[in-house]
This record gives sequence, C-alpha cells and structure tokens, in this order.
Amino acid sequence: MLVSRKKYLNKDKLPPGTIRKHFSTSEDVKIIHITYNSDTFEKKLLKSDEIKHIEQAKNLITWIHCPSTLNHEVLEAIGSKFNIHSLILENIQNIEHRPKLNDTENFNFIIQKSLKLNNNELEKNHIGYLMFPDMIITFANGNPFTVIEERLAQNQGKVRKRGSDYLLFCLMDVLTDDYFELLDILEQQVQYYEDVFTKSHDKLDIDSFLKLKNQIDIALRFTKPLSAIIDGIIKSTRPPIDQSNLIYFKDLLNNTLQIADMLDIATKSIDSILNLSINISGYKMNKIMKILTILSTIFMPLTFIAGIYGMNFRYMPELEFQAGYPIVLGVMVIVVINMIIFFKKNRWF
Repeated sequence: MLVSRKKYLNKDKLPPGTIRKHFSTSEDVKIIHITYNSDTFEKKLLKSDEIKHIEQAKNLITWIHCPSTLNHEVLEAIGSKFNIHSLILENIQNIEHRPKLNDTENFNFIIQKSLKLNNNELEKNHIGYLMFPDMIITFANGNPFTVIEERLAQNQGKVRKRGSDYLLFCLMDVLTDDYFELLDILEQQVQYYEDVFTKSHDKLDIDSFLKLKNQIDIALRFTKPLSAIIDGIIKSTRPPIDQSNLIYFKDLLNNTLQIADMLDIATKSIDSILNLSINISGYKMNKIMKILTILSTIFMPLTFIAGIYGMNFRYMPELEFQAGYPIVLGVMVIVVINMIIFFKKNRWF
C-alpha cells in the first residue's frame, strides 16, 4: 500500500505528539491479533474499539499487527491500551520518519522501511515495531508479514518454539530479504548502464539513469541506519534478547552491513559513470569549440582583406590593376595555408 509523502505534509503547525485525525481511512481497519506457543496458535481480526479488551495471556506470545500507520482511531486505541507515548504514535504516523531505535522503560520502539521495486518504481512502506516482553506490536500500510503468519499457522521453523525477540528477528529478516532482492535488481541496472556507457557514450538515457541514482540513494538512506539499530537491539536490556537468539540478530547485523556496503559501492559506480559522462560531454564540447575557434581565426584575416577592398572610396589604385582580383585571391590562399601550417606546428588540431 503506497502512501504519498504529500499526504503526510502538515501546515497547521500542531504541537509535538499530536496524532493527525485527518488521516483516518474510510475502510474498516482489521487488526490482526495472534497468540501462540509451541502447541497452540490462534488468530483473530479485531476492530479498533475491541483493542481495549486485549489481554496478554500467560505462557503465550502475542503479536498484534495494525495494517495502517495513518488511522488515528487505531493508534489512539493502542496507545491508550499499552501506555504508549504520543510522540511514538506520531512517529508511527509519520511515514517519512527515518529508521531508528528508541529504548524506553517498558519496550523498544523500532522504525524500519520496506523497499520494493514495482514496475520500476520504488515503493516504500513505513514499518513500526513495539517490542514488549512476550509481545510484539507491528504497524505497516498493508501486511508485509504474511509469510511469517503462514509459518506460525503451519508451525514451520523455530518461530513457535522461541520468544517474542525471535519473532522480531523474523519480521525484520523478511524485510532484509526484500533488500537483497532490491539490491540485486539495482546492481543489474548499474551493470547495464556501465556496459552501455562503455560501448557508446551517446546512448546513455540520462532520465532513467538519474532515476536509478535516486532509487539507490533512497535505499541507502533507509538501510544504512539499520546496523546501529540492530546493534542497539542486541545490547538492549528492556526487554533483553535471549542469549540463544543473539546469534540470529548478529547474523542480521552482518546482513545489514553487507547491504549498506554494496549500496555504497553502487552509489560510487553511479557517481563515476555520471562524472565520466559529464567530463566526456565537456571534452566533446571543447573539441567543437576548438574547431569553431580555428575556423573563425582563419577567416578573420580574410574578412579583413575583403573588408578593405570592399570600401567604396573613389581613389583606390589597386582597383585599376588588371591582375588585382587574382592577386588578392592568391594572398588569401597564402594566408590560409600559413595559418594552417602554424596551427599544425603548435598541434592545435
């Protein structure tokens, strides 16, 4: 679900922590409420007015997913039920907020971005996580975590056998896999432009090339902070990460570092192609200007000679010479030849 940046821009200068009510969506948002352990799994769809009745069951992991970051009724209900500060709710609603980690007294608040290419357009999804002991609350526009739901429902992998911290790892890992898919496509496009530019400088589609550069810049801006975020999660004490799950978060940390490094390389490649293209264009322009300057310089003395004998004075002795015309033409030819020899000796062309 794409949400335009213009939809978030607000000019009414509301105080910090204000949840903007003009972002209520017309559709009835269904909150996904999942409880599970190694033996049981239960999924419910709740309305915003049913959130207040949620109770965290003992010996069960709870996952609540809100498929909208803009609906103020859902945000206010969740904030009231779980005592979440209004500034955090505002950050969830701010779809342009950069990725970050807030280590609060009772929970961790994390912002991440989902990035996918659709018809060569980069789609961004604003993701928020609230990590409590034995409970995760997620926010997104739509549901990018259906694959995790299926694992839970079908008891695949280790997710049903581990705690909420492992569930958080799984959710973040799904988006990280999307980053690798995006990176693979972007790298192929960078390689394509490198090949095109190597074969023919004139066939570079500058509009598509700049669009690719913008997509790489956006991907780097939203993925580079993740390594610091995951490192903060590993070191977090409220709630702490189980020792048996640290290895997964460390692997996730290495993946995010790798993604950032590869995007850095792609950015440098794009900048190199762009700078080389600008330099080659400047070189070609200089060659053209050089040729035009040489031609202008050659014709300057010719124009001077023609100008003298084109004056309409009554007494000009040369005009009476029978051989005057061929003599002037010969002088012009000699001047041109001498200038060409001079330019050649100085290697001006």
